[in-house]
Amino acid sequence: MTQRGVDNTRARSLAQASFVCFSLALVPFWWVHGALLGGRLGGSVRVFGLLSAAGTNLIAWLPSVVSPLLHAVSVFVATIPGLLATLLGVTGAFAWDNAGESRSSPLRFSAWLGALSLALGSADAAYYAYAIAVPGCHVLLPALQKLAALSVIGWMATIARVGAAHGAR
Repeated sequence: MTQRGVDNTRARSLAQASFVCFSLALVPFWWVHGALLGGRLGGSVRVFGLLSAAGTNLIAWLPSVVSPLLHAVSVFVATIPGLLATLLGVTGAFAWDNAGESRSSPLRFSAWLGALSLALGSADAAYYAYAIAVPGCHVLLPALQKLAALSVIGWMATIARVGAAHGAR
């Protein structure tokens, strides 16, 4: 039930399905991003990214209405490795040096989208931690969450494009 007493079962089910789908979409994203970077850096991106995908799946099954504490833990289980994977992936993408790539390459563009995602995701995580520590009305948190999610989706799309162009597996 919503705070206004309206049945929220359908919206809750859609939100849960969305988190599951998003967590599943993160798996090939991190795998391809790691393949593009290669080496130990790419392996680290894959490991932290897959941990983040698993944590994101937990969020679907542990909404705050079920258990606020478990929900908060699952959010940070998804967020911390995700931010580490993002930091490594963005750093690696900016450093990627391929003789055939120009400064305006799709990978460089994806690095900028990743940097935006890192900034928004970090701000969202910090604000979420603040909202847990200082209960009250935090009206900006949902908007920040949506902006962070949109930037990640854009970043995922560019990595998919770059991965397809480079045959990354």
